[in-house]
Amino acid sequence: MSGAARIWRVLTRKRALAVGLAVLAGAGCGGSSSRKSPQVQMPSADGPVTAFASSGSTLYLGGSFTQLGGPTGQFAIVGGRSPRVLGGGVSAIESDGRGGWFIAGEFISVGGVRCPRLARIGVDGTLDERWCVKPNSGVMELTVIGDRLYVGGEFGSIAGQKRPAIAAFDIASAKLLPWKPPPIETVGCGSGEENAPGGASIWKIAASRSAVYLYGCIEGGTTGGDLEVFDAVTGKRKKWELHVPEK
Repeated sequence: MSGAARIWRVLTRKRALAVGLAVLAGAGCGGSSSRKSPQVQMPSADGPVTAFASSGSTLYLGGSFTQLGGPTGQFAIVGGRSPRVLGGGVSAIESDGRGGWFIAGEFISVGGVRCPRLARIGVDGTLDERWCVKPNSGVMELTVIGDRLYVGGEFGSIAGQKRPAIAAFDIASAKLLPWKPPPIETVGCGSGEENAPGGASIWKIAASRSAVYLYGCIEGGTTGGDLEVFDAVTGKRKKWELHVPEK
């Protein structure tokens, strides 16, 4: 299978899982089914669930809710303890590969500490303040590959440096890496001085050790989105063709 085909499947699988969970949350787990299955009692959320991840028997949920069977804020660990995430929704959750989790979105504080839009929660459920790198606008997507975390969204700067819509961090040190693709711009994607130039935004990221695939409102795209690939080492744009596998 070609690299492009693998990336297409990753992107479509992420979308399908997110839609499936949103439908489940919207139905309140109370819909009827002709198939008989064990009854699982899930706590009810008072708002949309837009991000999720699982590890063993533990489920991690994020979204625009503030309660999940009780006051939780916009992030909850079902079957575990989590800090209160407040001020805005959670749009992405990603394992750090070390037992902890990265969360991203529009939130402002985590566990009573100002840590806007990107945070790491350790295996013990506490906030790792090294990761309060304060992107200046929303973060929509997180992807971990090896020892690197890719962060995508609408921001124009992060960790005090200009990084239009996409940035890469070293997971062990929480340091911003020098990797960055050419300026990502598209007029008509959004507005606001805090955003990436032209309102560019990254909605989905898929990566390998050699390439980083970005999907969103980016250069050469339209408001319906576009897909680009960049070298994971140099950040240079790579030429490629997308061949969607037939069913």
